[in-house]
Amino acid sequence: MSEQLIDADIRVARTLPSRFYTESEEFERLKHVFSGWQFAAHQSEFEADTILPLEHIEAVNGESTGLDSR
Repeated sequence: MSEQLIDADIRVARTLPSRFYTESEEFERLKHVFSGWQFAAHQSEFEADTILPLEHIEAVNGESTGLDSR
């Protein structure tokens, strides 16, 4: 990446360029940069008897969840 996105001075910090959110080629390139995935959720979603299905995960990273509900 030729442009600098991070600066020690937070006052000059910038958001990612729009291509990170809109271009499928950029998404495909970035998928191979990371060795794992992390998910964020609200604290209320961790209460008992709460299930967070990730039905889209296989389409995103090619890994099966191992849960076939059909």
